[in-house]
Amino acid sequence: MVENFNDRTVAAKFMTLVVVLAPMFLQYTIFFPFLLFPEFFLVLFSAYFLLVNRRVDFFYSAVVFSFYVYLLSITIIYYYSYGYLDLFLSIGTSARFLLYLFVVVVLYRNFNRDLGARLLVYLAIFNSLYGLAQYISYNFFGITLPWYFSFLNIQYGSRLINEQEDIFSEFGFRFSGLFSEPAHFSQYVGFALLVVNFYKPSLVFSRRFAIFSTLLFVFVLLLSSSGTAFILVLFFMLVFFYRNIFVRFSYLKFVKILLLSIFVFLLFFTTSIDGFFSGLDRILRFGESSTVYVRVVRPIDVFLNIDIMRKIFGVGYGNFSVYLDSIGGFNDYEQSLGFAWTNSLGVMLVGAGLVGTAFIVFFYLRVFLKSDAFGRIVVLFILIHFFFSDLPHNMFFVSFILFALSHESRSKETLECSAQFSRTNLKMA
Repeated sequence: MVENFNDRTVAAKFMTLVVVLAPMFLQYTIFFPFLLFPEFFLVLFSAYFLLVNRRVDFFYSAVVFSFYVYLLSITIIYYYSYGYLDLFLSIGTSARFLLYLFVVVVLYRNFNRDLGARLLVYLAIFNSLYGLAQYISYNFFGITLPWYFSFLNIQYGSRLINEQEDIFSEFGFRFSGLFSEPAHFSQYVGFALLVVNFYKPSLVFSRRFAIFSTLLFVFVLLLSSSGTAFILVLFFMLVFFYRNIFVRFSYLKFVKILLLSIFVFLLFFTTSIDGFFSGLDRILRFGESSTVYVRVVRPIDVFLNIDIMRKIFGVGYGNFSVYLDSIGGFNDYEQSLGFAWTNSLGVMLVGAGLVGTAFIVFFYLRVFLKSDAFGRIVVLFILIHFFFSDLPHNMFFVSFILFALSHESRSKETLECSAQFSRTNLKMA
């Protein structure tokens, strides 16, 4: 019995390591072109813990199963009723997202949140320092340091690798550490910024370490010139000031916050002002090819202009671009690309309709209500990405949502242990 418990604990630590590392390996596949490198290991861990635990949460399982039945039914109906739907695309994209939901439901009971917090912050520090090395190397010496592992099978992002000089000369150089793109780098470091400040900071990280990490993370996020980075820094600042001024206010803490803010501003202003204006321009510039229009406005505009039946049931999950192409709805920018990009809100609202979106709303609402303070920050962090990225539908979702769900698991285990302890005491009495 003890051996089985120890084996499960060791497996949980390895699983936690894989979960934290997973976002760095989104561009690599293993064995099959459609199987991402981290997906293979997470499926193995899911199978193991499903056999060991022999139970899954009823509510989350019911939501995932109902969502699966709904998407499958809509896909089949649309495939035989309308000519535009891409059956394989719809099945493939929905299967991947449902796999992620399944992995989360199975693994959250065994995810080690303390270990995950430490690993994620250390990895974010490494990537931040390596990103700075990339920035210095390219801008001062003209040398491009790699952001990929050449010994792995690269399935996504090969164009950036093969045509990097042309792309950098046209759009400018933006570092990404060991992530496939600057946005992914920003999402990971941005989440680490939340972890080091709001997840039991006094217990997991020393005060000096937290200050150093905060300064480093904010600095590299602003230096990255990523629109995503600026949004995440703003989100962090809002949460930080709200918690430290409105929730736990003290004059000493206010002075420290003020001094820290001034220092960060001066550090940023003297070293990364060009990157700031470059990133700010990506956010504020408006047009068919602008960040704001493509990532935020366009998906909502498409949803508002489809008929009422498709508003309710969607146009087919994963078929946002296919649908627009079928009705000749591409704008000039999308015509030049050959496809229409959409954020996660567009994937859900346009693809699965209001009915499909309701399943996901129930899922997040349950996680939010059952989570502790940090878990709720995690949920809000993921939710804001619905408006400008695909994070809620990729491997980042798995890595981040487990930090919120694992608290619910601990709470249940504590109650079960307390109940068992009470029953034991009653028997002894």
